[in-house]
Amino acid sequence: MEKSDLEKGLADLRSRIGNEFPIQGWNQETSRDAFWHFAQGTGDDNPLWGDEDYGAATRWRSIIAPPTFLYTFSSYSGAMVATGLPGVPALWAEDDWHFKDVVRPGERINASYAVAEVVEREGGWGSIHQYEETIYRRSDGGEVARVRRLWVRGERQRVKEKGKYQPRTKHRYSTEELESIAREYDKDDRRGSVPRYWEDVAVGDSLGQVVKGPLTVTEMMTWLAGSGAPFFRASAVALAYREKHPKAFVADPETGIPDFLMRWHWDEAFAQALGVGGGFDFGNQRISWFSHLLTNWMGDDGSLKRLRVQLRRPHYLADTLWLKGKVAEKRRDGDMLLVDCELNGENQRGETVSIAWATVALPQAHQTA
Repeated sequence: MEKSDLEKGLADLRSRIGNEFPIQGWNQETSRDAFWHFAQGTGDDNPLWGDEDYGAATRWRSIIAPPTFLYTFSSYSGAMVATGLPGVPALWAEDDWHFKDVVRPGERINASYAVAEVVEREGGWGSIHQYEETIYRRSDGGEVARVRRLWVRGERQRVKEKGKYQPRTKHRYSTEELESIAREYDKDDRRGSVPRYWEDVAVGDSLGQVVKGPLTVTEMMTWLAGSGAPFFRASAVALAYREKHPKAFVADPETGIPDFLMRWHWDEAFAQALGVGGGFDFGNQRISWFSHLLTNWMGDDGSLKRLRVQLRRPHYLADTLWLKGKVAEKRRDGDMLLVDCELNGENQRGETVSIAWATVALPQAHQTA
């Protein structure tokens, strides 16, 4: 991209700051099936997301959606192109969620998007930081949640030149390693219908763990089936999009066929040709894994109020991720009894790929006469 083109793109991007516009989502209405498909995409089998008899016996009196299910209402828009920088790829760097209410079946959710801030930093790849905010509202205008996101952008050629993400050799697992990981899944501890009371929590308590992986293309496709994606399009629909947004596509180096840049998530050669170490997970997929850990720990009677996740480095195909956390603080805020948590995600190489912070509201223990 010529410097003048980049400057023009940045000026156009800044002109959109604060201008809110609606997003066309993968989902527009909530349902039991949509909840369950999303949960399957995260590997979360909590019956609260899909078993109607189970949900009816909880404090919610129905099934509810996993907190980050809201991604599905903002995952099929042209927002990244309409308020992006064509030809300047973005890596998902951080989400900061604030949740106000749970989502039940039979609701219509509308999402709106706005660029919040654009910051230029010294250097090549990653020198443009784009902040955006998405707000989720019910059809009556009541706000359900909002998220502030950071995209780190860099020109494609600079991605290659800087070489920050060198090609990665996939981890080869022995039978013993795979069996060990399978046993680690048994340590996932879902609190479920047993309330976790605020009074029983102490600073330093472990949140337990969830294990994800080894990451496969099949797992990522399962995620996409439940969550959708802005570039999840086929045949004539994809062609129409390419004619309108040609810079959202990159030619396959082997066949010459234009394809969405999103392909770098699952195609090793395609990713490496663009300067990334290999195929890697989706940002909202990994953030939803942290939500899974928290909903396991807090139980059915808890509610997630805030989740901030930093995506420090890619989580590559064939890698395994352990997500863990601890209680950092407990406090009162009006009528709410809150627990602040610190979390991290570490792969089988011992690399920390994400850190996170969360706030959970827990119930008060029953008072005895």
